[in-house]
Amino acid sequence: MTGRARAGVALILMAATAAMPVFGDGSAASPLDALTAAGAGVWEGCSNYLRLGKAPIRSTIDPGAALRRLAADFSSAGRYDEFRYLIEYVERSVESGRLVVGSVDDEPPLPGFWPARVGATKRAIVVNADELASLSPDDAVYRSSFLRAAASLYYADASPAVPGVYSGRNAAAELVAVMSGLYVESIYLLDILRLAEPEGTAADYIDLLLGSAVYDDLRGAASALFRVDLDYAYDAIAAATKPTSARGLAEYLDGAARGLVELEVAVSTASLRASPGREDLEPAGRARAALIALPWAVREAARGPYGSDPSVRRALAGLVEALSSMASSYEPLDPLAMEETRRFLNDLRFRAPDPRAPVVGEPLPDYAEPDESAGPAAFPGAAEERWYRLCLYDNPYEPVGELPIDLEAAPLGAAYRFSYDSEGGLLAIEHFVYGRLRPSDLLQWAARIRTGRDALGAWRVWESSYGYPMMNEAGYAMRRDSRTRNGLSLSFYAPDGRRVPDCSGSYAVAIEPRNGGYDLSYRTADGRPWSGYYGYALDSRRIGPGGAETRAHYDEFGRPAVTLSLGFHKSVTVKERLPGAIVVDMAFFDETGAPADTYEGYGRQRVRLDDEGRTYELMDADGAPVASRLGWAVERIAWDRGLPISLSFSAPDGSAVVSMEGFHEARYELSPDGSIAGLSFYGADGEPVPSYEGYHRRVGEYDDKGSLVGVEFLAADGSPAADRSGASRIRWYLGADGSVESARAWDAYGALIAGEPSRAL
Repeated sequence: MTGRARAGVALILMAATAAMPVFGDGSAASPLDALTAAGAGVWEGCSNYLRLGKAPIRSTIDPGAALRRLAADFSSAGRYDEFRYLIEYVERSVESGRLVVGSVDDEPPLPGFWPARVGATKRAIVVNADELASLSPDDAVYRSSFLRAAASLYYADASPAVPGVYSGRNAAAELVAVMSGLYVESIYLLDILRLAEPEGTAADYIDLLLGSAVYDDLRGAASALFRVDLDYAYDAIAAATKPTSARGLAEYLDGAARGLVELEVAVSTASLRASPGREDLEPAGRARAALIALPWAVREAARGPYGSDPSVRRALAGLVEALSSMASSYEPLDPLAMEETRRFLNDLRFRAPDPRAPVVGEPLPDYAEPDESAGPAAFPGAAEERWYRLCLYDNPYEPVGELPIDLEAAPLGAAYRFSYDSEGGLLAIEHFVYGRLRPSDLLQWAARIRTGRDALGAWRVWESSYGYPMMNEAGYAMRRDSRTRNGLSLSFYAPDGRRVPDCSGSYAVAIEPRNGGYDLSYRTADGRPWSGYYGYALDSRRIGPGGAETRAHYDEFGRPAVTLSLGFHKSVTVKERLPGAIVVDMAFFDETGAPADTYEGYGRQRVRLDDEGRTYELMDADGAPVASRLGWAVERIAWDRGLPISLSFSAPDGSAVVSMEGFHEARYELSPDGSIAGLSFYGADGEPVPSYEGYHRRVGEYDDKGSLVGVEFLAADGSPAADRSGASRIRWYLGADGSVESARAWDAYGALIAGEPSRAL
């Protein structure tokens, strides 16, 4: 959908909302219904297991063992009567056939047991079959998660906090029910078991839940697990379900609408940044809470005792208008926010290692530091190696070398080495700076991607410059490539062997050849198509005459879908290899095949990569330069032998322009080993300026493996300055494998700051 079309839809939503005679009337054309469906999708994106029936039960489990252990624990603490209702709820539901307890092949979002819906009336308590094998009733997470699942089902069914259902869903009620289950679980762990520290394979989960229950009433758990501002959601639900007067309800609704206008500014700005940092993604929790809770709050308020009051109805119309506009602005930011959330969750130790995880063997020894005349040692077992200035991707999972260089040029800057065995099989892809192994953003911040094979098939592992597996930018450290009848299936793992989803939220990605191309499909752990954070389940690619690649996106039902990240259905890409350069042209189209603008306001883009740098041009559908919502038409990164020198932005006429990042040009200062020792920002006239982060110059300190261990922020006059988190100086302390073990931060006055400093540098 084009930006113009999206603006038109927003105007239609506003006009329809202002004239809407009845709220929540079930009309498919109602703007409120569209918002309600969007809220359900937002909730499902982080808790897709709640309304199951999607993953078939693999085997049934007798709930008696868990119930008996729970009853014994309650009785020992003298609190059986307090929790009897949950035990009796499970017993009655199982006896009537309304509730089944069993194992499934899919991966629930939290460890242990999880609540599920099977159709309209039947319910389930389920656990991953492989995870069940590593649990026993003696594990705290076994009993506490069973209790959590039972409580979630009870509060969703027996006493829904938010009446009203749209198309079988009530995201606000589901959120309340799941958080009620987490609350019951925290009481059980804290008061019944008196568990004071993490235990077992779910150590990080229990630590997160216990800490959040004690210190912030589960607000931290809601943010970490579901990216939801719990206070915002609960305030909306309480205001709609328990109004004390028409005036009070109208004032709340008006205030919520004003707050959404402010929120829209924040999310719009963040979604248009070239590289949003953690601080940019902070408003996502509030935006997601608004989308989950407010549509149901509006429905409930309209049906309630004050729903016919004129002031309430005017306020409801204004709130729906503001929510529609905010939802449109937030849409492209949600995939980025959920990527960040997924990376955080994948780092946590929720589950035991998967027995099918790759067996990668011992870490490779790092290469000896070369002398001035020699490059790095050959990769073990390599019969051939090829060197390139760049490493790009033919698809999101297959890196390829671009801009070939000879061995003599490789040690003189940044270079990528592809090593092959005697049969032509790829052994490793490595990034070197002046001949030393170093991390690279083009390898998802790994220094090496190493391949291998074990008894179960082929694998790849992302390794740091220390030689150890590391979590890459997509949220995993290892990948297994399994041959299937139709192609290849990719699955993802943490360094310790836990199976995790990648940044799209998918546990598996299938790559299947098709006539003239291939399909990439994103799937749950048990193989079902799933439209994850990017808004599509199938990325269908076909290669046409002259090598033009056409991509089209579809949901899990095969319907045309629009990507949530950029807002197009189809794209056509033409890659041209010239002497010493690559030019990639991409044009965007909507579901009807008409030219489409992306969310950022351009219809075509062209990228040129050569020995001197990268030029990124934005154009309209006819190929004319366009400034776009990013505030520039051309982004130019100049480099010297693959190492950055400067970054600058230009207007359509070629004049200097200041980007949304707050500067026209960024200048890099490189240390003798190629690390970015300094980075400073300048305006259109060349004057020193602060970036949007709040400082003019950043000075970095690196260890001998190229990892950033210290950073200092300075103003234009050289005095200490702070970034948006308030830190002026940050120091990271690394372990032997390069992982961050601790961090400290100081403000501009030299005072130590409490809390976790940002790594969005």
